[in-house]
Amino acid sequence: MTRRIALSVDQLYRPQPGGIGSYVRGLVEGLVSVGEGLEIVGVGPRSRPAAVRQLGIEVVSTPLSLRLLTQLWPRYPFGVPHDADVVHATSVAGPFGGGTRSAVHSVTMHDLLWRDEPDSSTPNGIRFHESRLQYLLRADHLRIITTSPRLGVRLFQIGIDPDRIRFARLGVDDTTVTASDPAHVR
Repeated sequence: MTRRIALSVDQLYRPQPGGIGSYVRGLVEGLVSVGEGLEIVGVGPRSRPAAVRQLGIEVVSTPLSLRLLTQLWPRYPFGVPHDADVVHATSVAGPFGGGTRSAVHSVTMHDLLWRDEPDSSTPNGIRFHESRLQYLLRADHLRIITTSPRLGVRLFQIGIDPDRIRFARLGVDDTTVTASDPAHVR
């Protein structure tokens, strides 16, 4: 039986994809390497930048812009295939629904930086992330994957049921790093 996994690739449309963009590329690469039994499909806004084409997977593009898609994903799963068995939001941008009737829905929560270091964000960024956190508090159907055990504890303290929280250590993209000579490091 083949399981169809839909995941958001919208971060790769942003001017600065950053660490979440690296996570998206690594997740796609890892899932594709599993091979048999999984079919991976990306979901994103209209157009298809080079970073998305380089993923080497099918990508469903919606007719919506990145900004509009991000605003609407909490309300409707634009672009999510109706036959997806798993729908995974790679960030709090979404999507949060869609797929088959029994689809598993998950979202990766990377941090609470807007709360911890508000000066590192804009007022709009703070409002966006806080509204998505409040959405996650209410969205009992979502499994929340955290990137650190401490973040999971904090989400529990905020009010998210611990049965919804999963910890997954993210990988390291070290393909461009050459190991140093141990004698040189010492």
